[in-house]
Amino acid sequence: KCYFWKNGIHWADDGVECLVEVSVDSSSVHLMMRSYDESVLQMCKLRSQVISTILSAKQDYCPAVKTDEFVVMPSAVSQYPPQWNDVPLFSISAIADGVVMGKHHV
Repeated sequence: KCYFWKNGIHWADDGVECLVEVSVDSSSVHLMMRSYDESVLQMCKLRSQVISTILSAKQDYCPAVKTDEFVVMPSAVSQYPPQWNDVPLFSISAIADGVVMGKHHV
């Protein structure tokens, strides 16, 4: 099944549930996913495809816009809709740099 509304789309397939939503102020795109039935690999593949599609659309329609990617602590978005202004964000580039440098905290 697939559901869509003016600023988002939600679907579930092959043990993976996915939500892609543009924020109300159009300043960000939120991608939330979860896997069922141990479909973690399928979820990772789908996440990669969705992010690639979003970044391709951004490059085609607004190439001057700067993009950043963040990870959100799952417990911070346990209820829908999340209050995005109150959700702690962790920069993916900072996490990657921390892993490369062997840091225990980012």
